[in-house]
Amino acid sequence: MQQTSIFDYTGLSQDPVDIMINQLKVNQSIKLSDYSIILNEFGLYELSSSDHHIPFQTPKECYDYIQIMTNP
Repeated sequence: MQQTSIFDYTGLSQDPVDIMINQLKVNQSIKLSDYSIILNEFGLYELSSSDHHIPFQTPKECYDYIQIMTNP
């Protein structure tokens, strides 16, 4: 059984995590729990933690990965 969230019904445009990722400016970073996300000068969203360092091309890819990792 998969866990759902309120944003499955209201849409991502209401999700504060999605909003924060989409509002990142170049070289700006945000901290979400154990993850740090920075939008680098090449336009990649770099997600890093003690275990991971993963670049994403779009904010949606980054958001989806965070959702998978935080909602097993």
